[in-house]
Amino acid sequence: VQRVATVFNNNGSGVRGDLGAVITAILLDEDARRIPRGNFGKLREPMLRLTANWRALDVVFGAVDPPTNSNGTPNSSVNNLSMSLGFTFSEFGQRPLSAPTVFNFYEPDYQAPGMLQQANLFSPEFQILNESTIARMNNIIRNRTADWFVGMTNPDPRWPLVRLDGLAGTLNPFNATTQAAVIDELNIRLMYGYMSNQMRSVLLTALAAQTAPTTDAQRRDLVRLMLRVIYNSPEYAVQK
Repeated sequence: VQRVATVFNNNGSGVRGDLGAVITAILLDEDARRIPRGNFGKLREPMLRLTANWRALDVVFGAVDPPTNSNGTPNSSVNNLSMSLGFTFSEFGQRPLSAPTVFNFYEPDYQAPGMLQQANLFSPEFQILNESTIARMNNIIRNRTADWFVGMTNPDPRWPLVRLDGLAGTLNPFNATTQAAVIDELNIRLMYGYMSNQMRSVLLTALAAQTAPTTDAQRRDLVRLMLRVIYNSPEYAVQK
C-alpha cells in the first residue's frame, strides 16, 4: 500500500493522482509478481470455495439453456441461486448478505489456536472452521459440484449444474498424456497453477490406476473422482 500510495502522490514526474501510473504500480509490484512462499496465503471462505468451483466449471442452472417462465423469458438466475443456497447458513456458517457485523462472519484479529497463534499470524476465516463445519462443507461442495452436473438424470431446475463433458472428453483416449492434460487443466481452473508436484503426482497415480473408461459417462466419473480429491485437499482450501 505504501509503495502504491507513493506513486499516487508522485508518478515520478511530479504529477499527483496519475491513475495510469497507479495501476502500473499495482500490477508490477513485487508482491503481485513473485511466487508466493512461506506464510503467504489464506483459508478460503466456504462460500468462496463453492462459487470458485462453479466459476471454474461453467455452472448453469438446471440445463444448458436456462429454464423459462410461462411468457418465454428466462427465470432469474439470482432467484435460482438463492433457492439452491438456502442450506448454507447451517452447513457453512455463513450465508450471502447475512453477515452479523461489518467484519463479515468472523473477527479480523482472530488467531486459530496452535501453530498459527504461536507464530502470531492472524487467520480470520478459521473462526468458522471446526470439526463439524469442515465435514459438512466438504460434503456440500462435493455434492453441489461433482455430483450435480449437466447430463445427470432428472436434475431439479433450481439446481446449479457444472459442465464436465469437456474435461471428460480429454480422457479419450485414456493414456498418460491425456491423464496429465486433465490434471493440468484442473490445476489451472481450480488452483491457478499452484498445485504442488507432490499433489500432481498423487492425482496422476490415482487416475492411472483406474479402469480405462469406454463411455462418456465413465470418463465423466473419473473427472468427478479427481474433483472430489482436489476439493478435500489442504492445498485447494488455502488460496495463494
